[in-house]
Amino acid sequence: MVAMQEVMIDKDIATLWDNSAYNAGFVVVRPTWYGRGVYELMLRKTRASKRMDDQTALNHAIAYLKSSYSRTGFAVAVLDRHRYIDGLDYFESSVRRWPLTDDPLKSACHDDSTHCPLVVHNNWIVSRDAKIYRFKEHLMWMYDKGRFFAFSQWLYGWCLQSREHFPIPGFRD
Repeated sequence: MVAMQEVMIDKDIATLWDNSAYNAGFVVVRPTWYGRGVYELMLRKTRASKRMDDQTALNHAIAYLKSSYSRTGFAVAVLDRHRYIDGLDYFESSVRRWPLTDDPLKSACHDDSTHCPLVVHNNWIVSRDAKIYRFKEHLMWMYDKGRFFAFSQWLYGWCLQSREHFPIPGFRD
């Protein structure tokens, strides 16, 4: 993945940004001393407190390493939010689905492939089952145990209002 190689060329860790904090939902780590250090610190934090979640632990670990080692080489990147997008922006933002301006974030990848999401973080929804169902609804889920899709040759969406199905050729389970 060329885009990731460019991001990680001089960074130890790259992660999503959640408006005020690093997001532990999608993290890329180079096999460096600092990259390993982030996860060792996270492990210590989460073992020390049952209330410590992985995102809080990630932010504590990055803050510690930045304050202690930024002069000696620890480097963090925030992933491009056009290419690595969270669930709120991808699934809940109506402007992404119906672009109204020339803003590249709002127009998604209609005009420029550099703004097409590479990764969609399936957050901003509660429960594993809800996340899986949402990915299935958006044709982003290929594992079909339990036969969500009725025909093994086709994956399709169902519109409850009109009771019509829309087959999508080329998708197979």
